[in-house]
Amino acid sequence: MSAPQLARRIGVQENTLEAWERDRDQPRGNRLSMVAGVLNVSLPWLLHGIGKGPATEKRTEFVPQLSQQLDQLKRLHRQTADLIGRLERDITRAAS
Repeated sequence: MSAPQLARRIGVQENTLEAWERDRDQPRGNRLSMVAGVLNVSLPWLLHGIGKGPATEKRTEFVPQLSQQLDQLKRLHRQTADLIGRLERDITRAAS
């Protein structure tokens, strides 16, 4: 499914979807749920790569690429968590 098709199916503008993809904006919960439904994946998989993911039948050629992207997302998720922890500690120290 193309990005324009997904945008139409969930009722948003293409530039809104692009902003989500580029982390310039965040979708609301109801839109995330719609995206998961349209893509036929679970919400935890969409957010964290855990749980029911996309069907693999006839798409085995994409598995290595998707696996690499998932690994990259997991690394970014860990790095983000580390940065949040550091920021929280810095804020606590600065407030003391």
